[in-house]
Amino acid sequence: INQKDEIVFGFDVEWRPSWRSGTQNRVSLIQFATSTSVCLIQVHKFTENGVLAPIVHHIIASPYIIKTGVGIYADLKKLENDFKVDTNIAGFHDVGATEKRLRDIEEGPKKGLQYGLANLAKKYLDYHPLKPRRVQMSNWAKPSLTSAQIHYAAYDALLGKHVFDAMDNLKL
Repeated sequence: INQKDEIVFGFDVEWRPSWRSGTQNRVSLIQFATSTSVCLIQVHKFTENGVLAPIVHHIIASPYIIKTGVGIYADLKKLENDFKVDTNIAGFHDVGATEKRLRDIEEGPKKGLQYGLANLAKKYLDYHPLKPRRVQMSNWAKPSLTSAQIHYAAYDALLGKHVFDAMDNLKL
């Protein structure tokens, strides 16, 4: 993929929550979405000796595939720590960070404002996504995901892409 073929993917990662303070489990699921398709990658099926499959690594590392969503830089750091993924920060766009910068410019910095995906979907898409905590905090490392997990993960990546597109259409 070269620069003239640049594309945008919705992006997110999930991992099994740790209920012990100071510990965190490795990424279990990587989500990519275009406007019409979603790809959910169960990491345990795409790693060998703790290394991500080359195609997954290529997508994450490519500066020509823009990965977008909320909390992107934290997800990126987690992938770097968990899998030593070579990444290019130029290939990522955090719509939550963009919204925060816009609000800070327009209204001045404010504490307590939420820049999460659900709030951005409400603002830019007039869509109120359901994000059940029982699914969000479920075991993403299971060999087979539940239907609820699949829908949650797909919508998270897809909403990131749609919010990016809506903000881009407004030239934000």
